[in-house]
Amino acid sequence: MTDDEVLNGAIYPSISCIRDIMKEVVAAVVTEAIKEDQTEGYRDMDARELQKLSRVGLVSVRYN
Repeated sequence: MTDDEVLNGAIYPSISCIRDIMKEVVAAVVTEAIKEDQTEGYRDMDARELQKLSRVGLVSVRYN
């Protein structure tokens, strides 16, 4: 959420931001799974390839 949204009393982010927020959540979950050695891979990526992705790379992956 933006500072303006919070200052204006918004409790939840706007619908238009939900996809971007979910990408950040997914990136955080995958990052923690990698740290805890809980990854098995994703589509054509194995666990080692996932570990090479930075947080920016994880956010840029297209999730369908």
